[in-house]
Amino acid sequence: MRDRTTSGKEQKARAGKVVGGHERAFGYSWKKDQDGRTVGYEVDESEMPTVRRILQEAALGAGIKTITDRLNAERVPTPRGGPRWNRPSVRDLIESNLYKPHTVDDLRGAGVSEEVLNDLDAESVYGLYTYKGIPVPIPDAGIPLSIALEARRGVASNVLPSKNGKRFWELSGGILFCSECGRRMQTHTVNTKRGYYVYYRCQAISNGKADRCPAKRQIRADRIETEVWDAVRDLVSAQDVLLRRVRESFNAKRRELSRLDVDTAVLARDLSRIEKQRAKYQRAFAADAIGLSDLKARTAELDSERDAVRAQLKRAGSVEAELEKLRRAQSALEQRIREGYDDLSSKTPEERHEIYRDLNLRVGVGLDKVPRISGTFPLGRYGDRAETLVKTPDQRGYIVTTSESPTDAPPSDGPRHTIYAKDSSGHFVGQKITLSGPGPTPAAS
Repeated sequence: MRDRTTSGKEQKARAGKVVGGHERAFGYSWKKDQDGRTVGYEVDESEMPTVRRILQEAALGAGIKTITDRLNAERVPTPRGGPRWNRPSVRDLIESNLYKPHTVDDLRGAGVSEEVLNDLDAESVYGLYTYKGIPVPIPDAGIPLSIALEARRGVASNVLPSKNGKRFWELSGGILFCSECGRRMQTHTVNTKRGYYVYYRCQAISNGKADRCPAKRQIRADRIETEVWDAVRDLVSAQDVLLRRVRESFNAKRRELSRLDVDTAVLARDLSRIEKQRAKYQRAFAADAIGLSDLKARTAELDSERDAVRAQLKRAGSVEAELEKLRRAQSALEQRIREGYDDLSSKTPEERHEIYRDLNLRVGVGLDKVPRISGTFPLGRYGDRAETLVKTPDQRGYIVTTSESPTDAPPSDGPRHTIYAKDSSGHFVGQKITLSGPGPTPAAS
């Protein structure tokens, strides 16, 4: 009996229907057919705005703990009706394929059958539910793909900094990586008779000889932390450029949200039309012009259209709320830049770590132990953004790119894209490297 039941549920899932009998996903409610049987999910607009909010805040850089604390402070209802939100449930929502938009081609790649795909709108996107590994398309949660992906990237790097050895490791927590294998660097302490030493190291060291990563070396924590801070400090000193980068980033997110906006007047007219048509069918049934089965079929189609219009109207209201949250988040970050980045000479390790988070900093270190720093930050007073900083061959400064030659830089006889070397104080050290194009490997001059 159990085998037949299981087989029937799997067959139902392969037919593109959500299998009942489990706790429904947060943000969705059960969709039933005329006989009351569960056939799928439909968006629950009383819950889905909370999911959209969580992914939006994560995409803007808020940590899981911050999001959880906000939800609890505002007493937002939890997925299972419990008294408080917790970090694992917030992380699960961000990483779930239920809320990430999938195209029909994405669904085909995930294993959805062609029979199910033929019933879908090729121009629309869908969430993805699975039953025992069987993929089932579900209604779109209304979250732009860019926001879903950015939220996931934020979660992937959202790791608490280490406090190993009773010190704050400012490059831990998803900032420092091994360039050879791509894994996060571990913290390591050594206590000897001669003193106490702190290091970062690749996980390959603790994994033993079976690990194939060649970067089995330890890096002095104090040295690399100072080196990274010296490189970043000059780059964040130009507040006007950094603020412009922030505004550009937030404006891009606003454009994504605006794509969800709809014409509420048109939707209101559609809703009025549907209600009038529904009343017309009911009058026809009362006059014996149509039968009961015909009435049910026609009103069921109208009810489905009405629910879709109502969902769009609710979504329009949620877009306004999300735009307001975006405005507040931008204002808070701009204030932090203006007030928090003023005195860079006295920043604590904790404050440096917060700045690194703001800049989406990532530092890679390989066999040569030279840090390669990437992130969203300005190039001192002279540029917009550095994809990667690499130490100069003479070890006196870092190579940075500019679109125009700075006034105090050496004269340039090269093309528009020129690379100059600066020391940690921001002074040019004279070495010049010229690019032959917009983004190739530079050749030393």
